[in-house]
Amino acid sequence: MDILGESRLENFLFKVKPELIDRAENVKLIKEECPQCEESQFNKGQLFGWEYQIGEEKFKYLADQVCTSCKGQVLSKEITLEMSEKRKQMLIENWWHIPIDDQSGFKNYQSHNQVTNNAKSVAVDYCKAFKDQPEINLLMMGNPGTGKTHIAKAVARTLKHQGFKVGYISAVDLFNKIKATFDNGE
Repeated sequence: MDILGESRLENFLFKVKPELIDRAENVKLIKEECPQCEESQFNKGQLFGWEYQIGEEKFKYLADQVCTSCKGQVLSKEITLEMSEKRKQMLIENWWHIPIDDQSGFKNYQSHNQVTNNAKSVAVDYCKAFKDQPEINLLMMGNPGTGKTHIAKAVARTLKHQGFKVGYISAVDLFNKIKATFDNGE
């Protein structure tokens, strides 16, 4: 306050509230504790303002409603939420690759033999148990053309329909995304 001069800071009230120029008297600077955090460290938890008088009545005008520390916390939370939403949107855009017209599901999966029929049954059971035990994984292996992709899409679609956040990407797309990061500094 000494750098600018206390009287200059007191007169700053009239720049903020010009309607008080000819009416306010006995203007003085005040500091109050932030009603949100009430911390009393230097410039943390402190609100600056003015106390003034109009006639016999005294008034108080604070420059802000909360201290810069509390404002920073609120802003930090808002930015964190915004970044989280952007990250979710990016994941959805980059990892959910089942086209809307793709009809892969359990109802239209055609089993070729007992092994593929068993694979479908295990996948259906996995989807039913997922809400109680989401930490359990499902590994599918087999020769090309046995329906692993179809079942994987059916699992993803079923879990997404149940309200879970689901990401799906084919191995080819995954490896292409990894390959695209080579030699570009990521």
